[in-house]
Amino acid sequence: MNLRRHWSLRGASSIAVTAAFLAIASLGGCGSKDSLILVTVSAEDNSYAPGLHSLVVTCGSTTEVFKLPSAISTTAVTVGLYVPSSTTGSQVVKAQAVGTACGSGYSGTTTVKIASAGATVSGTITMLEARTCPPTTGGTGTGGTGGNTDCYSGAPPAVGTPPKFNCCIEYDQESPANCSTASGYGTEIDAVAFSPDGKTLVSAGAAGGVGNNVKVWSFDGHLLTDTGTVLPSDGWLSLAFSADGTLLAVPVTGGVDLWNTSNWTLKTTLIGSSNFYKGAQFTPDQKHLIALDGDTSTSPTTGHLYVFDLTSAATEAIPVAVVALSANPTSLAVAPKAVNGQVGVAVSFTDGTMEVFSYANASVSSPTTVQVDSSGATIWSPVFSPDGTLVAIGDTASTIHFWNFPVPASLAEANAGITFSTTDSTDIIYALAFSPNGSYLAAGGGDYYGDSVDSNASLFTLATRARLAGATSSHDVTSIAFSPTGNAVAGGELDCGKVFMCTN
Repeated sequence: MNLRRHWSLRGASSIAVTAAFLAIASLGGCGSKDSLILVTVSAEDNSYAPGLHSLVVTCGSTTEVFKLPSAISTTAVTVGLYVPSSTTGSQVVKAQAVGTACGSGYSGTTTVKIASAGATVSGTITMLEARTCPPTTGGTGTGGTGGNTDCYSGAPPAVGTPPKFNCCIEYDQESPANCSTASGYGTEIDAVAFSPDGKTLVSAGAAGGVGNNVKVWSFDGHLLTDTGTVLPSDGWLSLAFSADGTLLAVPVTGGVDLWNTSNWTLKTTLIGSSNFYKGAQFTPDQKHLIALDGDTSTSPTTGHLYVFDLTSAATEAIPVAVVALSANPTSLAVAPKAVNGQVGVAVSFTDGTMEVFSYANASVSSPTTVQVDSSGATIWSPVFSPDGTLVAIGDTASTIHFWNFPVPASLAEANAGITFSTTDSTDIIYALAFSPNGSYLAAGGGDYYGDSVDSNASLFTLATRARLAGATSSHDVTSIAFSPTGNAVAGGELDCGKVFMCTN
């Protein structure tokens, strides 16, 4: 069950030919008002993924898969894609070289402008190295093979019913997509968040370790739609909506930006230090916001927890409490519900440990420290269950660990852990999310070095710790979130700025 693009095939309405043959190719079967996009495609190099003959070309909701006579290489080939008359204006065209299974390939985009229905336009794409996956179902176009139709049908599953991951669609944070090359980093999506009403998704991207935008999408239960709203922000590690949906917290350099979601204007910036902030979460009563920074002025790097009072404009800008940390933090989690008057706060670190605090009335307790990763490697993204009684976090050896909250004095884990990958023990778990009813856990990760994993996004049943579903993405999954209804899962990927949505 591969993550796949949103596409619909048009039967014999597309062609795949060399530039010289294009002029005399048969175009039988295309509608008189269909527009033709001629795309000249080549790979950046010949060595990364040799021997690939399948080229997937997408524009809007139309996709064709072409079987080329020669392997895709630095030698350009031109293909023709017919799109319906409704596809006009500026359009992003994507090309991907794929194999028979997920693995090394090439990917790239270009933008064309279709002035009116029936037009013929041209574009050129030099595809860069990327992990790609082949289509698994659907028909073929002339000269092509394979493909997918729209993978959803009917209404979303009932509230509380998780998606089966048989319909997972990838979207681009940026156009054209920014993928890593030998000389630089691509865009990774390290934070996604649903609004409380489930109608909005926000995603934050970073290129080369520097945040470059926060994007706002609308969600109709099946598909994401780009709203055209991009928040100018260098925040990229965390996103959080207030419970009433009126505010979005984005940790940035020097504090936390609070955005008004009604018109996407900046309300204020909560200032605690000049450091880069790595996390920000509202407390369950929404009266305070807890934030996390990394302090590079210390050696080794450490950080702080900050508590901001949101009850009035006079108190919200400056923290009312600051807790110094003894190691380099990576991520922050705040429980959505108090347990016996105490709210769980968890911080993960680069030394493989996690510290769990108790919060109440703007006060943060001393931490309880647990060892998560036995090798002492960097761990990411703890998460609390909806009732606040359980905290989960993954290691770098494909295991998801659980502790009760409050953490017992014995530091014993809660019941059995979960094995993320079924193929190896080298997968880093980057992201976790509990379903709103607490019955399921979504996990994202992958093998950073080899990028080989059977499922980059997986869904588990908490009661049995059994895998319910999984989907293979183009790149390792670095962020993940359940919709408020629990019947959709969204996430972000390590490269090319890919955002995905899984529904039914």
